[in-house]
Amino acid sequence: LFVRSFSPKDAADAARTGVVFVAEDRKTDGFIPQLNARVNVALPVLREFVTMGWLRRRAMRLDASRALAELAVRGNLDGPMLRLSGGNQQKALLAKWLQTEPALLLLHEPTQGVDVGAREAIFGLVRAAAARGCATVCASSDYEQLALICDRVLIFGEGVIVSELTGSEVTKEQITAQSLSSIAAVALSLRVLPRERGGGGTKVDVPGVALFTIAAGALT
Repeated sequence: LFVRSFSPKDAADAARTGVVFVAEDRKTDGFIPQLNARVNVALPVLREFVTMGWLRRRAMRLDASRALAELAVRGNLDGPMLRLSGGNQQKALLAKWLQTEPALLLLHEPTQGVDVGAREAIFGLVRAAAARGCATVCASSDYEQLALICDRVLIFGEGVIVSELTGSEVTKEQITAQSLSSIAAVALSLRVLPRERGGGGTKVDVPGVALFTIAAGALT
């Protein structure tokens, strides 16, 4: 993906290089709540619609509407984006970043707070992006979600990779089992007992399933 190490100065620098991030807390870190969906979606490409200091609002609106329609975002697109349903907010965020044709899409809990229908739609959008060659990395604690959309799962504990699952190994049951077994390994390495077992030692947190990828080949 990159021929050298990459340390972006800020989010804008990362986006210019083709690295985009859909945050877990979309209402705080994903969009500007008071602005409508079209304006929020247009923000990463706003400069394309500025000519000699003037914003071509109609062209911007049409382009944003196209991006939202492609991802089937529904609701009042002229009202504050905060008023859209959780699923439509999340699809609008994906539209916002996928229109830039990123090289790397980073996702954090991409289906948190959305209904079942929106969840399936988001899975399809992420898979479609991967199929187009966009390397996709996601962080999630939803094991079922991982099993449905990933072809490679890395399980982290105490900041290091403790297990890797690929291909047919990527199932909800395997992810759960590997995550639970890593708790014991971390506890043993620290020589402590979880409080829940009555040992009175330092509490050992469940290691998060932190990094996994769809289209793993794009990252090699």
